[in-house]
Amino acid sequence: MSCRAVTIFRRFAALCASTGALIAAAPQARTADLFPYQRVNADSRIVSTTRLPGAVVTHMTYASPVRGRVPAILVTPTVAGAHPAVVYLHWGFGNESEFKDEALALAHHNVISLLVSAPWARPDPWKHAGEGHFTQPSADIDLYRQTVADVREGIDLLVARSDVDAGAIGFVGHSYGATWGGVVLGTDARVRAGVLIAGLPTISDFSAPFAAGAYMLEDYNRQVFGAFSTAKIAAYAAALAPYAPQRWVRNSRAAILFQFAGQDQFISAYAAREYAAAVPEAEVKNYPCAEHRLSVPQAQADRIAFLAQHLHF
Repeated sequence: MSCRAVTIFRRFAALCASTGALIAAAPQARTADLFPYQRVNADSRIVSTTRLPGAVVTHMTYASPVRGRVPAILVTPTVAGAHPAVVYLHWGFGNESEFKDEALALAHHNVISLLVSAPWARPDPWKHAGEGHFTQPSADIDLYRQTVADVREGIDLLVARSDVDAGAIGFVGHSYGATWGGVVLGTDARVRAGVLIAGLPTISDFSAPFAAGAYMLEDYNRQVFGAFSTAKIAAYAAALAPYAPQRWVRNSRAAILFQFAGQDQFISAYAAREYAAAVPEAEVKNYPCAEHRLSVPQAQADRIAFLAQHLHF
């Protein structure tokens, strides 16, 4: 099997699954109802600054519009002017430093990067309890709403800067960041280009086809069915269905690149096709020999090339 990235430019056939039908049947709602966002004074505070050749790395925090503060890393080029800017949201096994090397590479293209931490990856007292509250789905909804709102506040922080070109904002998310990044792209029209790396189209589909071939997702589903009743799982799925990223990303005006791993332990081929099908005009790249981390050099090169094309750097 060749390990070269496969690029796909075609419409995917509609897919059906029990919870997929539930997602499709969920009533439409306004963004303000499901993902409320009210801009606040970001109140950014510098923690430390390091000057490197061609870049300045600033560890900082800014005020969350929901609660607490958001630890972040701001990477800026040393060249003066108004530059494109990219917001990054990391995967579930990391924190805001995941894309630091990529941000440094972008700085040499005169691009600013803001690397944001997810609510559950923060220190106390700002840390969120995390996800998987099957007996209290509102706790998970609260987390996902805050994730989206905090990223949007990061965009506000960037566009308020004199060294940022507000017409050239990008977003990159991996795994958890790509899952909820779909909502960011669908709710914030300021984002012109987005890259979603190995994300899920929904977090409430527990059907066998949805997980087939992704052994960590299959194992997770077994644990869920072993711990909770079918009725409890169905109630959780119904509560989360309106928040499914695939429902929101289709509203995006941004140019979108999906990146998927051919050997992904967490994202099945079915789930990948379903997410991409939500945006038929998006570019899709598959890396047949990559796992969920998707750390192959070609994937980074493709991301940077895509952002350069659409943010004009």
